[in-house]
Amino acid sequence: MALKISLYRLIGLSARAERHLDVFLSRRAYRKAFGNDPNLEHPALFSEKVIARKLFDRRPVFSRIADKLLVREFVAERIGRQFLPEVYLVCNRFEQIDFDRLPDKFVIKTNHGSGWTLIVDNRETFDRAAAQKMFHRWMRANYYFHSREFFYKSINRKIMIEEFLQEASGAPAIDYRFYVYDGAPKFVQIRTGAMNNFYDRDCQKLPVKYRASSKEPTPTEAFRKNYHKRNPTAEFTFPPNMDRLFDIAGNLGRGFDFIRVDLYNPSGKILTGELTSLPAGGVRPFDPPIYDRIFGETWNMTLCDSQSSYCPLPERQPI
Repeated sequence: MALKISLYRLIGLSARAERHLDVFLSRRAYRKAFGNDPNLEHPALFSEKVIARKLFDRRPVFSRIADKLLVREFVAERIGRQFLPEVYLVCNRFEQIDFDRLPDKFVIKTNHGSGWTLIVDNRETFDRAAAQKMFHRWMRANYYFHSREFFYKSINRKIMIEEFLQEASGAPAIDYRFYVYDGAPKFVQIRTGAMNNFYDRDCQKLPVKYRASSKEPTPTEAFRKNYHKRNPTAEFTFPPNMDRLFDIAGNLGRGFDFIRVDLYNPSGKILTGELTSLPAGGVRPFDPPIYDRIFGETWNMTLCDSQSSYCPLPERQPI
């Protein structure tokens, strides 16, 4: 079966056959993570709704925001370019990067996948040969074949060089991940090198985490953890402009039934990381599991037709 599926990924498939393969592989991945099949006829859990969107929702806006280059235009239109990190360079191949023209610290990423990001905190000492091999591999890959997330399928692949965002301490910028439902942020996941916690709208800590993953950490995750080991950072405290962060997240999430909005706030300057329509691809369980239902019950997903295709509610502003 594994060989057969690999061949399907290499040869042309009709749209109908490809959709059947998407369903089969997504169900299999869900079953491996949760021990049971997702309910796609009447999804209630957060994970089930992510899988349902992945399989049946084809709104073009999700392909636009999956592209880490095009999403910048969406953010600029919605809230302004001042909420975007600086981009130093966009190119097609790693060999086109002129490192001598870059600052000492920067971030290299692809625009067509998830986790395909490399943080460079010393231009002179980082391993360019290893990075080149990594980016060659990423640029050859279609993330859709890995995750069955349709929104990544047809992205025009680019390499982006962005500014390195850091806190006043020098640590990598804290990652604020807002879970936004119909323009209202209900939860925020805050990630540093030392912690990864969830909070409600009142900034009260929730007794929930994502279950530990057996996968290798992404280069960014590894960098954060290694940095913290070398330079233990102070205990996290909420910034004075936390309400403003919630407001910006809500504005970016306006018009979506659900979207995760990732923001940074180095030295009080709010910047947008990305907009994520399919957190963890729907296959990362919450611990305890009851939060899969809690995060899902706020998501007002609307069934539009007998093929389980989802669309915005009529009163939502069209996107």
